[in-house]
Amino acid sequence: MKRNLIIGLCIGGLLLALVRLLPLVFQSSAPEPVSAPVAVRHRVPSSPLPPPPPPPPPEPTPAEEPPEEIAEEVPEEAPFMPAQIDLQPPRPPEPAPAPAPEPSEAAPSPSKKAKPVGPPTLKGLFPVTLGDAFQLIAVTEGTPSKLDRHFFLDEPPRYVFDLPGDWQKLPVRQMKIFNGIVNTVRLARNGERLRIVLDLAEQGRPQGIFTPTSNGFVLDLKPAP
Repeated sequence: MKRNLIIGLCIGGLLLALVRLLPLVFQSSAPEPVSAPVAVRHRVPSSPLPPPPPPPPPEPTPAEEPPEEIAEEVPEEAPFMPAQIDLQPPRPPEPAPAPAPEPSEAAPSPSKKAKPVGPPTLKGLFPVTLGDAFQLIAVTEGTPSKLDRHFFLDEPPRYVFDLPGDWQKLPVRQMKIFNGIVNTVRLARNGERLRIVLDLAEQGRPQGIFTPTSNGFVLDLKPAP
């Protein structure tokens, strides 16, 4: 009996030792892991870096002025005025003004009648010599003087002015000048015209000009340009 017990204990101890040795056997038989090659870094001597520049000083920020306080205007209260009550009775409406009468055309007064104009009448002739020019001033009455035509004639040289109208009276028929470019002034009625002829002292065709005036007319002879 004791023998069986001792044999059983021995077998149990052997089994226990085997269980403990099995992990060691498996670890020794397993291949060792290959480690990865480690790169060898060569240390390069670094040059000293310059020191960083100092930071710029902060710009001063302008001080903000406090906003001006605007005083609110308080409207003044208007004084209380009691309403005025008109106790007078209402006035009647004024009548509309009557329209002004239209001005009637004033009849012309008999005292201001237009004076009838008679036929032209020659009152006087006044010759004027101005160097190489000649001027004849005529004073007339009645119908205003107008020029019908004027022209030059030679052999002998003379200049003619014709004025229309029924000339009633002629103060002169002929005037001798003998001064300047005109020798003689002759007047005559030619039908319903008054003809004035200026006899020239020398050959040459002058320029004749007729100018009406308020009391007659003026005849001018000027040398040809």
